[in-house]
Amino acid sequence: MYPFQDRTACVWRLPDLVSVVVFKGHKRGIWSVEFSPVDQCVVTASGDKTIRIWAIADGSCLKTFEGHTSSVLRALFVTRGTQIVSCGMRLSFADFPCNILISCQCDQLN
Repeated sequence: MYPFQDRTACVWRLPDLVSVVVFKGHKRGIWSVEFSPVDQCVVTASGDKTIRIWAIADGSCLKTFEGHTSSVLRALFVTRGTQIVSCGMRLSFADFPCNILISCQCDQLN
């Protein structure tokens, strides 16, 4: 998995580095990507202020979360893959990162 500033993320097959699936839909660059520890999905965090959950099988977007007021710098699965925590950063150094805790199950988002 490698995030790109072209607003996509890819899963690559090893060892020949062939792209298996591409996740397209973010409007700005992707800052982080993480595989779910329990489901066949990944979560991405983007400069477009959103978090997206994607199906690994076909690259479809299962869910888009909005609510950050600036770029989302990181999103990761916690509590054994049943929740997602994210953080963003505002442009002012006086502000603290915003944390969002979302409860989800990837297989129930369709």
